[in-house]
Formats: sequence, C-alpha cells, structure tokens
Amino acid sequence: LRLVLSIEDKKNYLEHHIPAAPVAPPGHQVPLVALAAHAAWVKGQKEELKAMYSKQAEQELLQTVREFHTSKQEEGHSVSSHVLKMKGYIENLE
Repeated sequence: LRLVLSIEDKKNYLEHHIPAAPVAPPGHQVPLVALAAHAAWVKGQKEELKAMYSKQAEQELLQTVREFHTSKQEEGHSVSSHVLKMKGYIENLE
C-alpha cells in the first residue's frame, strides 16, 4: 500500500494529524428534537441494514453447508487437498 501511495504522491496525506472535531459555539447548539430525530433515523437504518445483510449471511451459510455435504474427493486428487478443502468449508461455517 505504501508503494502505491508514495508513487501517486498521496503518502503525505496519511502522515498528517487529524484535526480535533469542531465544537459549536454557544447559541449554535443543535436542538434536542433534531438530535432525537437523527438518532431514530440512524437506528432505523441500522436495523434495515442488519436485516438485509443477515439474509445474505443466511444464504451464504446454506450454500456452504450444501457444498460441504455434496463434496467428494475427486479421482486423481490427493487426500490432503480434499482435507484442506473440507477444512475451508468448516472454517467458513464458524
């Protein structure tokens, strides 16, 4: 990664310190109603994303289980390669 960044003259951006977050001056505070509405929106988005990605994870898990159960050692291939393949399936299930 450093090679690419240094070649493209981007490395110096990584070496700068991140400035402190700005603090709103008195009188310019965000209203509590707006903060509550934003928090509710963020919570809703989080739940929606969780539901969307949990379906995908379930499908991937089901596919891995199917591949594990239908896997057979191919003729002419070594036992060790088959064991490694099966171990990979088991690691994906964990």
